[in-house]
Order: sequence, then structure tokens, then C-alpha cells
Amino acid sequence: MEIVTTSPAVIIRAILISIVLYSFLLLYKKLLSRPQYDIIELLFESIEREVRYMPIIDMTETGKRIHLYMRIRGISARDIQEYLHLACVQSVYKWLNGLSIPTTDNLYALSGLFHVQMDSLVVGNRDSDNESAQTISRLSDYYLLFSSNSAA
Repeated sequence: MEIVTTSPAVIIRAILISIVLYSFLLLYKKLLSRPQYDIIELLFESIEREVRYMPIIDMTETGKRIHLYMRIRGISARDIQEYLHLACVQSVYKWLNGLSIPTTDNLYALSGLFHVQMDSLVVGNRDSDNESAQTISRLSDYYLLFSSNSAA
């Protein structure tokens, strides 16, 4: 039996296809009730509305956030590998480079290791995520600045 793995790009494509199909269903329902609408315009409005509100995790920014907490706590990728009992350290590097994201279990464990909430590790496309990302980035800059000054 062969194990099939799915890349994030394939998952994203499947999600987008689902959104388009869902949008067509919405369009069909609206056309039945409002025949005066231009079909193309209505389709674009429907797709735009669905895509805009769909929360998506930004793997690159999430990797940067994990790396930031690693620097603050002085933790290496090897330390995380050992803490999570991962087979190889490459998994951690894939997270840091935004090629994949940790599983929910690993995110939960990392939040305990870093002494932060799980939500603060994940960066998405919601406005609150972006605001918290900016706040965390500023706080970490201050922390790194003051910790380097106190060491000198």
C-alpha cells in the first residue's frame, strides 16, 4: 500500500475549487430570485466575498514567529526536535522556512515550551493576527535590545 502525501499547494487548490463551486451555488440561488443581475458581476462579487472572509494561515510568517520565540528563549532547532521527539531536525527547519507548519499537537507543545498562547504562534490573514504580529515584533525587538545591552 502506498502512502500519498498532499502538498500545501494541492490543498489550497482544492479549497479554492470548493469556494468557486460554492459561489456557483450561491449564484444559482440568486439568479432564481433576481434575474436582472449580470451573471459575471454577481459571480465575482460572490467569489470575492467568500475568499475575503476565509481565514488562511500564513506559513512563512508563522515560521518567522516561531523563529522569533526561539531567539527570545535561546532555543535551537535541535532543542525543539528533541523536545517534540521528532525523527529529524529538518521538520523544524521546514516550519521556520514556511514550507510547512507544525501539527496542532506540536503547536500546543511549542506554546508550552515558549510560555505563550498557541494563538500567538500562528499568523493568519485576519486583522487581529496582523496587529498582534506587529505588537509581538516590537516587543521582541525591545527584549533583544535590552537583553543585549544588559549583557554588555
